[in-house]
Amino acid sequence: MSLTAIQSAGDAIDITREYLFGRSLRQFVTLAFMVLFLGPTGLSGPPGPVEFDDEVFGGEGSFPSPAEIIDAIDIELAIIAISIVAVFTILYGLVSAFMEFGFIHSLVTDTAAIRNPASDHWPRALSLFVFRAIVWGVITMTIALLTAQAIGVIDLPIDPMDTLSLLGLVFVGGIFYLLNRFTTDFVAPIMYHERRGLLASWGRLLEVMRLQWRQFAVYVPVRIILEVALGIAFGVVTAILLFAMAVVIGIPVGVVLVLLFGTLPGILTTITVLAVLAIALVAVALVPFHTYLRYYTLLVLGDTSPSLDLIPGSRSRI
Repeated sequence: MSLTAIQSAGDAIDITREYLFGRSLRQFVTLAFMVLFLGPTGLSGPPGPVEFDDEVFGGEGSFPSPAEIIDAIDIELAIIAISIVAVFTILYGLVSAFMEFGFIHSLVTDTAAIRNPASDHWPRALSLFVFRAIVWGVITMTIALLTAQAIGVIDLPIDPMDTLSLLGLVFVGGIFYLLNRFTTDFVAPIMYHERRGLLASWGRLLEVMRLQWRQFAVYVPVRIILEVALGIAFGVVTAILLFAMAVVIGIPVGVVLVLLFGTLPGILTTITVLAVLAIALVAVALVPFHTYLRYYTLLVLGDTSPSLDLIPGSRSRI
């Protein structure tokens, strides 16, 4: 028995190439707009070590005490900032849920559309948003509690640095990862294809997984490898493109704007222009990565259950 999780990784390249080369400029812009709300394509590494100013915290490598952290925070500004971030996150997540169905529809129907799939699948998009909000809400709360424990603001009954507790956290984190990953990769396409609700689509997926558990067992590590590899590739490509943009566009535009409006207004205007261009460039760079990963998961889904094959035409051509 062939392993579709491995074979489909190569087949998805051909389908992605065929799909993207057939897009008009307007359709490609539509795809770029959608992928901005679909998030990154890969896993990234943790940030580097954090250093604190010795003069502020009184000693090399010393960690600020809870009292110092609280004193350094303007509570009103913190509440405003948290509220703004929360509203933005909710709106982003809501739009992202609708874009999921727009992107699936575009790949399945060989087009690029947002309005029609969004209006046709709005009940399913809302249920997807609620599910994601619950999952990410739990993850965010857990991280916040562990951070508060680490800096001594609260005292939890568990020590996250204890080996057993750490293993438990890793296990729970893995469960949440799989929930989110399988919901995006398989449940959402099932919701689109069979017009089912989220829970019913999960039940449908579990039936397939029970029969094809070996295929999905292989899919998980392969999908993680692809995430890491594509995350690195995307980072390299984006860094090169952003550097080229800063040199080719940023310097001459900055010089002209400084001469026209003065130093500070010219620099601020240049930064604004470059920020907008950077967002657009990142969106364009994301399109082939997202397209490949989604076609890959659609191929795996169709191979494990022919009745859930959303791209039979593309499959037959390769």
